[in-house]
Amino acid sequence: MTRQGVLERLKELIPSFRREFIDKDFYGETGWLYIDHYGLNLPEVIPEHYLEGIKLKRNDGKEGVTMRYETFPTLLEWKRQKGKFTDRKVVFSYMNYPSNPHRYGTLEIDGVEFITKTDTGYSSGGIFFKDFVKEYPEIVNAHSIWEVELARIVTQEDISDRSVDWDMYEVGSRTTRFTSMRELRQTALYVALLRVQGPFYMENDHVIGNDKKKLILRVDENDEVTFFNGTEKILF
Repeated sequence: MTRQGVLERLKELIPSFRREFIDKDFYGETGWLYIDHYGLNLPEVIPEHYLEGIKLKRNDGKEGVTMRYETFPTLLEWKRQKGKFTDRKVVFSYMNYPSNPHRYGTLEIDGVEFITKTDTGYSSGGIFFKDFVKEYPEIVNAHSIWEVELARIVTQEDISDRSVDWDMYEVGSRTTRFTSMRELRQTALYVALLRVQGPFYMENDHVIGNDKKKLILRVDENDEVTFFNGTEKILF
């Protein structure tokens, strides 16, 4: 299936797309869908090479460049030799608090690191991106990982559930509490496919062991989506 085809199918399945969002004037029409962490203001669609290739100088005078960790020259070669994906990585994870029935989901999207060449190879870090915001305003969004919290729209059924405290919510407001694991997974797929432009692969953080078993999906350079480990079942 194509990326657009999967997005259209998921839009049919995710209930919040058919609900009224009462805070759309403040957050935007689809502002219920996700929340970027660290106070970042990332574009809704993150370009394939977003914030890559920016050259900066450290305080010690050494010049480096921003790039994805996955594209370190030495790591890139190792991954190719091992037959591993070198595209951007997205990790899906979820959690719940003790005695709390709700689940909370996040996506961790590969961002950018600051890389400098050394006598023995390459090193990352050693610079604070915020020091360069005046010269490069866009660098304010530079993080090694972009963490995105998944969300949905509150229903009357939620509010009527007296076993849970919904005092701070109204019907139609945004919440990061999910009552359905299926809906949470569908939302994770939708947000990843909507926001991460270019080739990428997605893993499940809750699978231990073999990397192949962690795979959820992969999008190739032609925007074709391949599902792994039964992920396609949540589309039908």
